[in-house]
Amino acid sequence: MKDGFRVYDADTHVSPTAEVLERYVDPGFRPRLAELAPYRQASGEGRHHYSFGRKFYRRVLGEAAPRETFTGRESQWRGGKLPRPGVQDDQAENRVKDMDDEGTDIHFLIPGSFMSLVGLDDPAFEVGLIRAYHRHMADFCGRFPTRLKSLIVASTRDVEAAVHEIREWGSSNWAVAVKPLMPFDIPPDHPDLDPIWRAAEEHDLPIAHHSSTWNPPYYPAYRDVWDNIFVGRMASWTAIRGCGWGCSNAALAGCRSGPGAWTSRPFMSAAPHRSSKSPANT
Repeated sequence: MKDGFRVYDADTHVSPTAEVLERYVDPGFRPRLAELAPYRQASGEGRHHYSFGRKFYRRVLGEAAPRETFTGRESQWRGGKLPRPGVQDDQAENRVKDMDDEGTDIHFLIPGSFMSLVGLDDPAFEVGLIRAYHRHMADFCGRFPTRLKSLIVASTRDVEAAVHEIREWGSSNWAVAVKPLMPFDIPPDHPDLDPIWRAAEEHDLPIAHHSSTWNPPYYPAYRDVWDNIFVGRMASWTAIRGCGWGCSNAALAGCRSGPGAWTSRPFMSAAPHRSSKSPANT
């Protein structure tokens, strides 16, 4: 609560380390973790993140040419007070303490770099870590079920696995949306994806869209921003305007927008129906 208002932050992030995700993987998938060693990047304090296909934005806005050493990540997006340790990893208690400090009632948690494994040829890698992520979220959010919410990640390269995950977690307290994990070669209106939209509808879950800036799945037209992160930030959330065409009750959720985007507010319905599981209603 802040100044008498109930605050729901619908664009916050978690990025569980490899060490955390590996606690939750299926026994049958565990031997394949060795194949992911090239994508296990050091992230400080002796921990690692799974990351593939990192993109940099080399040109500073207003300059004619890219800078070879500029990455686009030099800007400081935060204020002077830093988060407590582990708030994006496995320290739910610290996360809620930070929320209390800032006056936020509920966080909607969007996962991070492990989803970049959608850029690998074998979808088994993304599915294996997606399943681990969902189990982690059940524990992480389960410590504070009225404060922490997240989404079900649905692999569009393994629709059967995606539907299984939606049905397994769709009635859980922590899962309030479905995020399709989209590679570039599958359009979101492809009929093969209909079972995902229908499974989401069966569980009254909105479809969430959040593009990725630094790793796959990149936002549409990410190559067309003249190598500049500022232009990319303006344009990257304007391209996706709807999905779940075959489901009359599918609600569409967006987590950010730029100029001309379809909505500047998250979790507005793209259809007449509004999901009762959308965060605004939880």
